[in-house]
Amino acid sequence: MQASSPSSESSPLHADQQTATDKQRAEAVWEPGPNLKRPGWLRCKISILGYALRHHFIEIAIMLLALGLLVDLVLRWDELRPPIQDQISMQMVTGMIQDFFHLLVDSPAFFEKEIMASSSSPSTWVSWWINVQSLLGVGTLLVALFVWYNHIREEWTNSLPKRMSVFFLCEGRPAIICRYVWLAGEGDLRAWGQQVASQAVNVSRLLFYPNIKADAPSFAVWIDKKICRHYVVCFDLTSDNAFLFLKEYVGKCHYQNLATGKNDVRPVKLSDLQRKIPASAFPFEWPKDTCESQNQTT
Repeated sequence: MQASSPSSESSPLHADQQTATDKQRAEAVWEPGPNLKRPGWLRCKISILGYALRHHFIEIAIMLLALGLLVDLVLRWDELRPPIQDQISMQMVTGMIQDFFHLLVDSPAFFEKEIMASSSSPSTWVSWWINVQSLLGVGTLLVALFVWYNHIREEWTNSLPKRMSVFFLCEGRPAIICRYVWLAGEGDLRAWGQQVASQAVNVSRLLFYPNIKADAPSFAVWIDKKICRHYVVCFDLTSDNAFLFLKEYVGKCHYQNLATGKNDVRPVKLSDLQRKIPASAFPFEWPKDTCESQNQTT
């Protein structure tokens, strides 16, 4: 009975040592998770086109039908048939390009020098206005198409899923980082960011200064390869939060990245954040003495 006493006393110590070793290993293999990339210009345009076909198919079909009827009318009605031969030659195309280039280069001379009008120029303002109406009609059509495209693009943008990254700083250094959190709407950035950070550190309330920094939302490619809108909000904690959690985790940051598919929150060294995460992912500038203070604390 006496021989078993040392082993029973050493087992809790061995368990504590094993727990500390596992914790050190977990910190050594910590990975920040994926950084969402911005989609390319062509990727956005293809997504907008797909959205337009899904939600504005009737309007697009009517527009294409009207355009087809117009082309058929032009080909059938002699008065609307353009003065073009059955086959367009390369010489004609080259001449049109040269005339257009000549117009761009020499058009300012029309306002500086007295140039005689050609015999084909309109002799009255009425005939001139009739010729200009065709150009105005084409310009009106282009403006209408541009406005319609912007309307569809705005609808597409509002329909995208929203994600938000929250950064809480203390004396210029990150204390809480919650990346790519789900966001319901743009109106609750401040309240939702505070709630997410409070849950991450298990604190009922966080005190911060009113100078909240919120960048304009950008497009990002989520882990399912779909485009989403990404919001970034940055808070500055006051010194009254020191008694909550900052003293226990000096030189560390509570880090969470939902792009990993997990909700885990881990205390991470500031030096590891700087080393493994690109600087473009942070909406702030790191203090120059961060690494030095980190080495002193460790």
